[in-house]
Amino acid sequence: MVEQKQYKRERVTLFGCVNPDSGEVIVQKAERGNAMSFKRYLKKVLFHYRNSNGKIYMVLDNVRYHHAKLLTPFLERHKDKLQMIFLPAYSPDLNPVERVW
Repeated sequence: MVEQKQYKRERVTLFGCVNPDSGEVIVQKAERGNAMSFKRYLKKVLFHYRNSNGKIYMVLDNVRYHHAKLLTPFLERHKDKLQMIFLPAYSPDLNPVERVW
């Protein structure tokens, strides 16, 4: 039997949201969780719902890159279609996507 050791910490970031009405889940994997990878995910969500008339409400925790200044122009451009709702600290039980994970 050959024993394999993990020499470096391996990590993958998953972005995900769930539509509470349909149960549909949109997931995207990223090498790192940062403002740029989060912005790419938001673009994916917007594209997915491009033909929808309603507004997208995203329930988010308070990880730093969710509040990144780099996102401000993008969020301003899409404010009619996308709204962020930030949860209180340490309350993952209030986030619908946590039930998916």
